[in-house]
Amino acid sequence: MRHHPIYSIITLFLFSFLLLSCSNDRPDIIQTKSGLYGSSEGKFLAKFPREPGVSIQNNSWGSESIETVTFNTNLGGEHYYVVSYTDLPKAILESWDVESLFDQSTKTMAATFGNFSVSERSEVKLHGFEKCVNYTLSSTSKDINSVVYLRLAKNGTRIYTVSFAGLRRIPESSKINEFIESFRLYEPNETAK
Repeated sequence: MRHHPIYSIITLFLFSFLLLSCSNDRPDIIQTKSGLYGSSEGKFLAKFPREPGVSIQNNSWGSESIETVTFNTNLGGEHYYVVSYTDLPKAILESWDVESLFDQSTKTMAATFGNFSVSERSEVKLHGFEKCVNYTLSSTSKDINSVVYLRLAKNGTRIYTVSFAGLRRIPESSKINEFIESFRLYEPNETAK
């Protein structure tokens, strides 16, 4: 079935709305003196353009319950900045090769958006992480000017997803990279604002 461009935009909007839904059990949001936002509980920092909101979503994977914590903000409903993390049960990590898990997660996300496919994939070294892979998802429809950049990183049993999604007016690569590349583990000795 061919996806109509408007359905892809609606799907992306609904995905963003899902990320904005909140529960009562909210993790901490910190801001460093250098302007990075993150979480001491989530053990990460990133250069969000403004203070992110936070939501928690519980999912099941077979008999396992998995909690995903998501920090996100958007600018003008066109640019979405997201960092999420999930602590996967050891049984899941033992049954999947990390690269296969990353690749399949990314393909599933591209399929969820509709007219998107993985156009680039590159492994990167990131201090404190066992594995880190960057992906670019591009619209397969010439009618849609949209792009999604993802970074998936593994630290122990925790999987982080750092993403930027742009609709219509896509910012310069340097602005997108500034967010993606700013992501790192939080050091407890860093002072908050």
